[in-house]
Amino acid sequence: MLTIDKINQPSIADNLVLFTLQFGTLTPPAEDGFEVVVQMTRPALIIPLPAYVSGLILEVRLTQGHTPLFFDQFVLSARGSAVQALADHAQPGSEIRISQEVNSTCSSRIPFGLDLEISL
Repeated sequence: MLTIDKINQPSIADNLVLFTLQFGTLTPPAEDGFEVVVQMTRPALIIPLPAYVSGLILEVRLTQGHTPLFFDQFVLSARGSAVQALADHAQPGSEIRISQEVNSTCSSRIPFGLDLEISL
């Protein structure tokens, strides 16, 4: 099981980031990264474990970035030490499962926490 470090925020290093169309039309450049394009069966909602939303890995991309983002897809982007963990498990045609859970409340100063885990 992998844990997402950020959602729709460019990664500096050693992070696993989930990008959706809300980020823009392309993922950021990633000369030292690894990206996985996932086709979802339904929207990835707040669904805590053991429940999940599934998707299908369409493509894996090494050291490219600029991956198109579409409505019914997301891209997992790994950099640094997160590359090997994602690359070891991500194969085109494989199922991926997403679970999300809010882990704290929000206030006007502190954003809510979100645990997002990926099963490959």
